[in-house]
Amino acid sequence: MILNYSINSLADSLNSKNKVTILRGAGTLGKLAIIALNKIGIKVDYFWDMDPKKKGLKYCGIDVVGNETILKIKKELNIFICSNYFSIILPELEKYKFKNIYDCYELKKKISEVWVELRADYVLGLWIMKKLLEDKILILGSSIRAAYNRPFTLPSSRRNEVMFRIDWKN
Repeated sequence: MILNYSINSLADSLNSKNKVTILRGAGTLGKLAIIALNKIGIKVDYFWDMDPKKKGLKYCGIDVVGNETILKIKKELNIFICSNYFSIILPELEKYKFKNIYDCYELKKKISEVWVELRADYVLGLWIMKKLLEDKILILGSSIRAAYNRPFTLPSSRRNEVMFRIDWKN
């Protein structure tokens, strides 16, 4: 059974010494989910994936494990399904009698924020690079900081900035 949750109260309910947080699926959605969970203060302990090419590796700095490892864990498990194979994975989790199963629906709000931030950094970086190249400035090493904000951002909310390493040579 999928548990309903609020993104705002999720950290309080999951961060406990007796609980292990697992992302079921070490792919793109898993990568976005780990970024979103870290952003709200939730530590992810494992990625759980059935792909033999992924098992035993690290993905986003976290161990990717299979069924055998997950079934040996004696603590309470919190499992987020981070895969397009939801209809296949959910019955498998229910078969193992896992109780704390979450989808990524609520997380998508945080994932959307993260995606917008990553995209904004990328677009801003491309724009700065284009301007520097237009001015025939060679980029080699030191650093500048560029601040940016979305349109109509109140002064008290302005916080976005990105760092680029460059050397100025004409």
